[in-house]
Amino acid sequence: MKAENSNITKRHLYPGIRELIRLCGIRRAPGNRELTSELGKQWREAIKEDLKERRAAAMVEAANAGKSVRNAHRSFPSQDQDYSTPTPRSNS
Repeated sequence: MKAENSNITKRHLYPGIRELIRLCGIRRAPGNRELTSELGKQWREAIKEDLKERRAAAMVEAANAGKSVRNAHRSFPSQDQDYSTPTPRSNS
């Protein structure tokens, strides 16, 4: 599927990839497809590395607190949720 204008193709890119493209001054064009694809790969790899580092830090913190590895995985915060305030539990 080919897109006729850059607004259509921008919707298919992650916001972080678009930011990298903007910072590099690269215009989205048919000739730049390989370059934007490479930036996408680098962005996904950076996200994976960051997640690995965060998990490792959570595991070390859990080990220092005396929690089991299983409970540490459960308490690892995701990027989607805010764990800064506890949610009230229902009694039902």
